[in-house]
Amino acid sequence: MCSSDLQGDPGLGEFLGVNPEGTEPELFLFEAENHKKYRLESGVSVAAIKDLTAAHKAKTLQPFLKSAPVLPDWDATAVKAISSSQWKAVVLDETKHAVVEIYAPWCGHCQKLEPIYLKAAEHLDNKYSDELVFVKMDGTLNEIEDINVGGFPTVLAFSKQDKTPVDLSDKMHGADAKTIVKTVKEAFKLGDKDRKSVV
Repeated sequence: MCSSDLQGDPGLGEFLGVNPEGTEPELFLFEAENHKKYRLESGVSVAAIKDLTAAHKAKTLQPFLKSAPVLPDWDATAVKAISSSQWKAVVLDETKHAVVEIYAPWCGHCQKLEPIYLKAAEHLDNKYSDELVFVKMDGTLNEIEDINVGGFPTVLAFSKQDKTPVDLSDKMHGADAKTIVKTVKEAFKLGDKDRKSVV
């Protein structure tokens, strides 16, 4: 597949991670059952395709995962706007609980949630910044292995004691900031704290 093929199904090209500016063919091997994809890194040829399929059969291939550049102001607000390259350092940090919203820029539900999510994050950041981080990540530009996003927005909780994700998406649907605060505090069993004094 190359950029000229995207006119037929631009959504497929975006999902796979096809370079929209590219002029050379790109080849992907896609596992429909688990949504894993593998990209042929060398030029497309019969020999290269044989090598790709042999490596896939031998289970030695690494999945191809999209990753956007790190934003210069990614941590400027209470909600940290990360790239997948920051996932380990931010989300899997064992000193902090993490709430992660995986969104799509075009998603109406995501756009509605954004200011409410930020308000809840600002409230909790004032009390629990030493043990809790709120994160958002553009799921159309970034992917994490073994995190399958069924729809947008997907909101996941990662406890600092156990980094197995807990899906909070249903509880976030139609929620106000107060409900999000309550949901997060319950998810991580956060005790009450006084707000930090403002100098």
